[in-house]
Order: sequence, then C-alpha cells, then structure tokens
Amino acid sequence: MRVAIVGGGATGALAALHLARLERGGAEIIVIEPAEEIGRGMAYATDDPGHLLNVRVANMSAFADQSDHLFKWLQREGRGSGIPCPTPYCFVPRGVYGAYLAACVSNHINCGEITHVRDRCVDVIESRHSVRIALESGNVIDAEIVVLATGNEAKSVPSLPAAQPWTKDAVQENSQRSTDTDRWDRAQAARFRTTIPACQSHDEDRLRQK
Repeated sequence: MRVAIVGGGATGALAALHLARLERGGAEIIVIEPAEEIGRGMAYATDDPGHLLNVRVANMSAFADQSDHLFKWLQREGRGSGIPCPTPYCFVPRGVYGAYLAACVSNHINCGEITHVRDRCVDVIESRHSVRIALESGNVIDAEIVVLATGNEAKSVPSLPAAQPWTKDAVQENSQRSTDTDRWDRAQAARFRTTIPACQSHDEDRLRQK
C-alpha cells in the first residue's frame, strides 16, 4: 500500500511519523513537500527566538505514549546549542520545535520508512482504485491513500492594526505597536475621565452613600 501525504509541515510530519510507527514497513509512505526539511511548515519555520510555543514542552511530544519524548530530545540536543529548558514545563522557541519534528522524520527517512519528494502538488485526480497526484515538475505519483496536509497560506492582514505576523521582525514591530497603543489608551482614558456626564457622577455619589 502506498500513502502519499501532500504537505510536510507539522501535520504532514506527524501523520507520516504515526503511519511509520503503525505500519512498520508495511506501507510505502511518501511526503510531498518542496522545503528541504519535513516538519517545520509555516508555523515552525521561524528562526526568531522570541517566537515561543504557547504550550509547555511536557504537552508537545510528537507521541502521546511518550510524553517526555520532546523533553528528552531537548536534553540530548539542546545542551550544545544553548536551548534553555531545565524542566518539562518550560516554553521553547517555535523554530526549536520545528527542528525536533524534522529530526523525528529524518530518522525514518534514513531508515527508508518515509520518502521525501521535494516537489509541489498541483492537482489530485481520483479514480476507482487509486489517486493520481500531479506534481509541479510534471511527474506524477499514484497512491491508494492521499492525506491532504497543506495547512494555511501566509496571508497578509492589512485591515488589522497589527504587525504582519510572517515578517522576520514581527515580534519587535509588535512590541513597538503595543507600546504606542498603550500610550494611546492612557491618553484616551484620561480624556474620557474628564468628560464623564454630571448625571453619572451624581449616581456614583448616591451609590457611595448607600
């Protein structure tokens, strides 16, 4: 049986990892992903150390039956790279988690259990017994099962008063915007305090007397 996974971000990587564990060589697993590594995707490709996971290490293992898998990997791999994670309850950079997923998949690639096809899917054609995947290069892949793990595109949000989240300096830009917004909020609050209607002030005085 051949299983083709379209997309090699975190979802595609985890699908491939768990299939490899379940099948133990009983299925051919192909991940179609143009990036050099499988596992990072858009969510974990950042190299900005300020982009932290919003979940503790203890709850981010790739394997539910090995809850300390990520923590052990950090203890083993992080000592020489300066990744601070003294306990399973710390929060590590998103890029570090991407490296963890990429390392997990790489082990299976090296063992021949997962194949990484560096190409882009442009079409999927279903037939009665199989699915044909057309690639950007002009090649095709036939599979019995296809998993679509394409994730979300990096789209700009021009209508929102915030830094574009996909830019390299988004955290620094956002910090500056937050500072500017705080200043504006304080100024507006001060202005509103000076324009409270007289009737509201009288109501407050009555409540205090009660």
